[in-house]
Amino acid sequence: MAKRILFVLLFAGLLLTSCEKRLFKFVLDINQTQTYNIDHTGYFEVGRVVSREDMLAAADIPENARITDVKVQSLAVSVKVKEGNQASKIIATATIHDLNTGTEKIFENYPVPLTGLLGVSNPFSPVSLLLDRGVQKLASKIKGYATKNDFFDYELILEGNSDPAGQRIVADINLKIVATVKYEECLEVIGLTSEGDACPGTDGDVVP
Repeated sequence: MAKRILFVLLFAGLLLTSCEKRLFKFVLDINQTQTYNIDHTGYFEVGRVVSREDMLAAADIPENARITDVKVQSLAVSVKVKEGNQASKIIATATIHDLNTGTEKIFENYPVPLTGLLGVSNPFSPVSLLLDRGVQKLASKIKGYATKNDFFDYELILEGNSDPAGQRIVADINLKIVATVKYEECLEVIGLTSEGDACPGTDGDVVP
């Protein structure tokens, strides 16, 4: 009987405990892939338009989160060679064209082997030698979308040529962007917890 009374008292104490808002920090990964269907002899250029809605659909950022940092971790390429392909590789360049502020290259003249079984996608392989200005422009677009400061679409352009030149390229080229978003969010927690920091503008004010 005494144990039951003690449990009831403890439960009642928890119910009467006030809550407070505390600041927590999170890291979110964003993976987004664009596919370029190439059937061309020699030089090609294909663009894919990316909107704010497209980018945010690849993430799950809370509405009231405060974005603190965005970094593009890598770009990776995967190919699916299709029937009719003659090229052994392509020399590819990727460019971000911001419909508001202009164009920057993300990588340039990068060799992409066209190997593997017909109709089967190869594993993604990270692109080396990324260009800083293009990567920063891409990170800025993602941050602008997340913070609701940028509503302009951008175009991710893939261009290149067969090596040797003049050969027919028949392949699907998949370009994957891997980024991380750091953000802070004030969450309501039981006042007894010591986790999290005080929310900005408060000293851990108690929420009745």
